[in-house]
Amino acid sequence: MYPAGVSDILRPRLTRRRLHTTPLVLLAPALMLLVAVGGYPLVGAARISLLQFRINAPERFIGLANYARLLADPQTLDSLGITAVFVAGSVTTVLILAYLISLLLYQEFPGRSLVRTMVMIPWALAPVVNGIMWRSLYAPNFGPLNDALARLGVLTHSVNWVVDYPVPSLILAYVWKVLPLPTLVILAGLEGIPPDLYEAAHVDGAGSFRRFRHITFPLMRSVTLLSLILMLVDALHVFALVDLLTHGGPAGRTLVLNYSIFRTAFRYLDFGYGAAMAFTLTSLILVLAIFYLRASAEAALAIER
Repeated sequence: MYPAGVSDILRPRLTRRRLHTTPLVLLAPALMLLVAVGGYPLVGAARISLLQFRINAPERFIGLANYARLLADPQTLDSLGITAVFVAGSVTTVLILAYLISLLLYQEFPGRSLVRTMVMIPWALAPVVNGIMWRSLYAPNFGPLNDALARLGVLTHSVNWVVDYPVPSLILAYVWKVLPLPTLVILAGLEGIPPDLYEAAHVDGAGSFRRFRHITFPLMRSVTLLSLILMLVDALHVFALVDLLTHGGPAGRTLVLNYSIFRTAFRYLDFGYGAAMAFTLTSLILVLAIFYLRASAEAALAIER
């Protein structure tokens, strides 16, 4: 028991300490569950990546040999290049379209709430449903896409889209699926910009492009970075769409890294090398996730301001 004067001095400090420790205590069970569910497989994958681990061979410790093999494997390097092309093309397209759609949805027009709701429909579809739908659309003989273009006079013969244009076909299907999420994030950022800034710029004679350049884009930098990192993480681990549309083909032209990991581990049964590839990809995604958390905090502060 402290004297009255000392107790009055310590009470604010104890209160602040309690405010800091209470959230940690409440979050401890969930954090322990996350560590158990996510940490154990990660540690297990790291351990397996240091082994020669095949079904038809004894388990043997080989250190970093799988990682050295990864850096020298032409197929893995090709997968990295294909992944880079896919990620760059899809993320760039998504961000440009997300900005355009968000700017349209930001305007006042009849039925705006209904249109905003309908924009989210592709995101609500399961990845497998999305892949099956686009596989039907791309069908060379009876697909709706070929039929529609033929009726418009654009095509004179049917096109096998996933064979003739595999990467663009994959990007189009992916963009359609994930576009609603960055659109929603960017729209939320636009809603946080004070309308007075646009009104003042309009009074000063600034046109739409100048208002976007000097008001919208500078204030949306943190939100744009948040959307960019979110899409990079999502595009890096694309799998279901590749499996349903192209199976990594034709001739490996859509063999992205995540699908190459699946083939290495579960088709060729080289679990050690597959774990090394998976751990490398996971490490890259974790780095991006750290940037994502920072960008998310900055975006939240920007929207509040």
